[in-house]
Amino acid sequence: MGVLFSGGISSLLLARILQQERADVTYYCIGTERSPDLQTAQTAAHALGLRLTTHTPTKEHIETALKTIPNLISDTNPAKVSAGLITYLGSELAARDANIVLMTGSGANEAFGGHQRNKNDPTGIMQDCHSNLLKHYETSAYRDDVLAMRHGLELRVPYLDTRVTRTALLHTPGNATRHQDKHLLHIAADLLGIPRTLHAVKQRAPHYGSGTDRVFETLAKNAGQTKAGYLRTQRKEPNTPLAVLLSTGKDSLYAAYTIQQLNYELRCAVTLRSENPHSYMFHTPAIELAALQAHSMGLAHVVRTSTGAKEDELQDLKEALRIARDTHGCQGIVTGAIASTYQRDRIEAIADALGLKIYAPLWHIDQEEELRGLLRAGFRVILTAIAADGTRPQLARQTAHGRRRHKPFDPEQAQRHQHLQAKAENTKASS
Repeated sequence: MGVLFSGGISSLLLARILQQERADVTYYCIGTERSPDLQTAQTAAHALGLRLTTHTPTKEHIETALKTIPNLISDTNPAKVSAGLITYLGSELAARDANIVLMTGSGANEAFGGHQRNKNDPTGIMQDCHSNLLKHYETSAYRDDVLAMRHGLELRVPYLDTRVTRTALLHTPGNATRHQDKHLLHIAADLLGIPRTLHAVKQRAPHYGSGTDRVFETLAKNAGQTKAGYLRTQRKEPNTPLAVLLSTGKDSLYAAYTIQQLNYELRCAVTLRSENPHSYMFHTPAIELAALQAHSMGLAHVVRTSTGAKEDELQDLKEALRIARDTHGCQGIVTGAIASTYQRDRIEAIADALGLKIYAPLWHIDQEEELRGLLRAGFRVILTAIAADGTRPQLARQTAHGRRRHKPFDPEQAQRHQHLQAKAENTKASS
């Protein structure tokens, strides 16, 4: 049996447990020369006495893999393909040793709160972990299974065992911390006697820590392309056709833009016209502009009016999405949700009932960074109201865009906003 091994907490725990079971295992690490993961894995393997095989792929080897992976997984999302490089190259390496099973630490981030956004908001970690686990098949599991099977290997993912995920969801919230991701796994590592000098090492996602993503970026740049553009030359077919929940606001439009940059096809926009100006679910200001926005993007437009009653509007949304699915062939929906678990949980429930995938590319994005990203991308933003610290009242109804010389944020107000935000976070932590 083989195990993909980076020396991080997830693979360290697997290694220690397999040692205790006296399993005959070879560990495999993929990394470019002097990459952090390669060095960390070698240090950990030496300290624990593991049989480690490493491989440093050439630029040509990675280029060949990037031509193969998109067609195997029927997807040209750069994030998916880049992460899949490690599984593909690791499976190839393990297959040479006549392994028939490959084990990975996939799912540990989702189950135990290993993503950066979990550290940003530890109070909502259980909902995030549950949501991430529900989407794991779409984001990672299917891809990794296909890539392992390409080399004749069966994939094993112990962190996705139902007993493990149930334990994680029960106990991760009470052990969440801003200072250490997957804190519960670090507690387990201490109990199993793994030296803290090993499991406390901070690591990035494998495709970053291995250095393969940097090679991917270089190949794309040399071809005069973005990573998304580079992958489009390898597979012409667009990714999953999607509908975007369009409210006319910056979040839904930036989410639509972001998902298109990942090579997904937008087929239609879905807009709910709520008669309740205080709707729990839907944006209401300037909603009449949605038709113009959809038209300018070349999208079919599904519109449904709702009374805005708290739960009735969910049924209205479900019917609108049913039309998007049945009439326009959409297989998933894009939402601009950033921090509202109320919205996200209900949209996920509706999507699940309709058999639709859900994409929330802005979830837990830093909101100031989102604004700057909009300007960098060339958006022209009309400020319809002022309701937040960090903005001047005089900016109402003005247009902000990347070519303006004035700063759209008042530095003193922005500092005050940061102070209030820190105060609110401290209050949350102490309650």
